Amino acid sequence: NARILGNFRLLARALPGGERIRVRLPLIPGHTDDPDNVRAVSSIVAGTDPAIAVELLNYNPLAEAKYRRMPDREYALAGGRPCFDAEMQTLRNAAAERVHVL
Repeated sequence: NARILGNFRLLARALPGGERIRVRLPLIPGHTDDPDNVRAVSSIVAGTDPAIAVELLNYNPLAEAKYRRMPDREYALAGGRPCFDAEMQTLRNAAAERVHVL
């Protein structure tokens, strides 16, 4: 992550005040969709520039059907589901502890 974080910080310095920067966090089932992860990402964003907003992107399961048509490919997130409204609100609240949430 060092290169990604370095590039993010470089971008934030180039655009002070977070103008035109929006961090979009995909919520991948079992990987990035828990409050601790959302808080950690939000802390990095807030520590870089508190004016930068975070947008949480709920998981979209549509790719699974496409993978079924390719018998030689396994879909690593098979059976994954989007977060329910209450789960999304919990994640938004976790992010909002540190940053502005879109």
